[in-house]
Amino acid sequence: MASWNFSDQVVVITGGAGGLGKSLIAQFLKAGAIVFASDYQQESIQQLNLIYRDEPNFHAKVVDITQLNQVETWVKKIATEAKRIDIVINAAGICPYDSIEEVTEELWDRVLDINLKGAFFVSQAVMHLMKEQHYGRIVHISSIAGHTGGAAVSAPYAASKAGIISLAKSFAKALAPYGVTVNAVAPGPFDTPMIADFPKDILDKMASTAAMGRVGKNEDVVNAVMFLCDSATSYITGATIDINGGIYMR
Repeated sequence: MASWNFSDQVVVITGGAGGLGKSLIAQFLKAGAIVFASDYQQESIQQLNLIYRDEPNFHAKVVDITQLNQVETWVKKIATEAKRIDIVINAAGICPYDSIEEVTEELWDRVLDINLKGAFFVSQAVMHLMKEQHYGRIVHISSIAGHTGGAAVSAPYAASKAGIISLAKSFAKALAPYGVTVNAVAPGPFDTPMIADFPKDILDKMASTAAMGRVGKNEDVVNAVMFLCDSATSYITGATIDINGGIYMR
């Protein structure tokens, strides 16, 4: 893992209990950041608080990011306590595998609410503070499925991740005059619990079609996110970094 310095920067991470979220929390804390993480499950938050019970720079809270009032209350509390928010990473997401024929209205709404609506309103809630600071970094977690329509993943997931790419561009345009960058990363399959249910033949095919000959590792995605959050990357905005080992090339 690369070495990063985010000393005393305030970092907000949604989906903190997921595989990628946990890795991001660990790396930002290692880099000296003050981390505020959320997840929608009480048990997951309790586990995170137990892991970092002796870490004064870690704070975790149950937040349903599909509920605007919860998002606004959470962000306002962070701003009051920390006085600033430097970095936001929208990592919360769910990834069902239902076929198009199996998708229900309930499933569609849930996937889009968590993966896209949540990212929008978290970003909206922090943008006024970042504008006042004339500094900020927002990174959205998209997916290769946002480009390709997906392989094993459901159509709502692919649609939500395509929306994330567009969302990054919209916020990038709005916040560029204030020194705030907004970008996305679009990983291919990488080793997290989210792909644990992928059929083995599909995983094998993905690995074999990658120029690198393997699926990704957590650190492949984490390092790309950290790079986009670095103060030195002030001229990269509205971009999507593809992290897929050459499975998909534009």
